[in-house]
Amino acid sequence: MICAAGGVALASTKAVVFQIERALRRQRHHLETHFMRSINQVLRELPSALDAGLPIAAIDESRRRFGGNQLTPLPRESLWRKFLEKFDEPIIKILRSRLWRRRGHSRG
Repeated sequence: MICAAGGVALASTKAVVFQIERALRRQRHHLETHFMRSINQVLRELPSALDAGLPIAAIDESRRRFGGNQLTPLPRESLWRKFLEKFDEPIIKILRSRLWRRRGHSRG
């Protein structure tokens, strides 16, 4: 009976592994076809020369088709948040608890 239960668990595990492997193959294919292109493939798709770039007339078309060539700025963390995060460090917690205990003992 243990073998039968183990066999069922093994069969279902194999099915899950198969599904995961199939999904990974699909993702790899997607990445290879859409993101992993050689320089020659990119040059064939874009109206540019490797040494000169886009012709002036093609710049507007490229911006319309692909968007501007700008990096999205990272969100900046506020100074107030940075200040408050310092109170979450372990040494600060230890010092605060010692101070709290000391104040509690001096009043009593």
